[in-house]
Amino acid sequence: MVLPSRREAASHNSAVRKNSTRDRTAGKSNGTERWAAHPEGGSYAAGVVGPPLNWQWTRDVYDHCRKIETDISFYLVMVTAINIAIGFVVMATTAVLGIPDPLLWGTLAAVLSFAPYVGEFAIVILLSLPAL
Repeated sequence: MVLPSRREAASHNSAVRKNSTRDRTAGKSNGTERWAAHPEGGSYAAGVVGPPLNWQWTRDVYDHCRKIETDISFYLVMVTAINIAIGFVVMATTAVLGIPDPLLWGTLAAVLSFAPYVGEFAIVILLSLPAL
């Protein structure tokens, strides 16, 4: 493969730019239109300095980000509700078994449940200490 010289590459790039401008004005697109008019005059490279030319793509990205945000919020609300339920169960169980301070143990269980695996292990260890 023979690489073009700098002069050949520069003349090719300017020809592509001229052709893309001509095609854009004629309603044709060859996929090389990269320039957009700046609101204050002049031009800038679209997607590098200014907004992208494809607004549907921007809207799709925004919609996907909103969906991710909604899913994460739903997950966090459900985990919090489950952890509160675990706290109530531990509180009721410690009250029935006669372990002192059931509210403390229930609150501790609810808070430690946010740490996966380690939190549940810590709850079991801490609740077995009063039994000794």
